[in-house]
Amino acid sequence: MSYRTTVQLIAAAVTIAVMVAFGLGFDKFLNSMSDDFIYGAAFGGAFVGLLLCLAWREDRSAANAANRGEQQGPRNSIDL
Repeated sequence: MSYRTTVQLIAAAVTIAVMVAFGLGFDKFLNSMSDDFIYGAAFGGAFVGLLLCLAWREDRSAANAANRGEQQGPRNSIDL
């Protein structure tokens, strides 16, 4: 087994261990919270995710418009 493969396997094992630890901690945290908090956090997270998705989409459409040449060219600019 090469050195690179060994390092990748160790990194994968560490990643899995960290994800399991986060999962157990998150489960313990959610078990101590009320249902109203969990539903509110889920709705808030989904709402923020939707806003980020819309902002990303708007940013891409503005970049595409600039790349298509719809921006003002040098012949349309004002000479000072």
